[in-house]
Amino acid sequence: MKVKRNKFNEHIVQQIMNGEYPGYKNSKNGHKCWALYPGRKSIYTHDKTAPGVTLILSRPHSSTYVTLSCGYQEVAEYITNHEMNFFEFIEQDKRLAKYLTSDEGKWGRQDSF
Repeated sequence: MKVKRNKFNEHIVQQIMNGEYPGYKNSKNGHKCWALYPGRKSIYTHDKTAPGVTLILSRPHSSTYVTLSCGYQEVAEYITNHEMNFFEFIEQDKRLAKYLTSDEGKWGRQDSF
């Protein structure tokens, strides 16, 4: 993956990887965008001694946990790529929510069974 370098994201990733901070959360216009933690983190546990970092890529209706064992520049590229597409993800989620609340999309809702 090759995206435009974001020096600020690289700086944050370096600090997390060096253990200077316990984690970092970023939001855009009131929406969770991404979070970064040292080691392996899940919804229920956090193993800070595990190698690598855990990147949580968020969008309004879901989150993806990715454990990465690579250099700080590549982790920063993942973050920058997500930020570049974040507002399109918000629009996609709005369109999906609108469709699922319509009569045509009710087959995709849990209440239609």
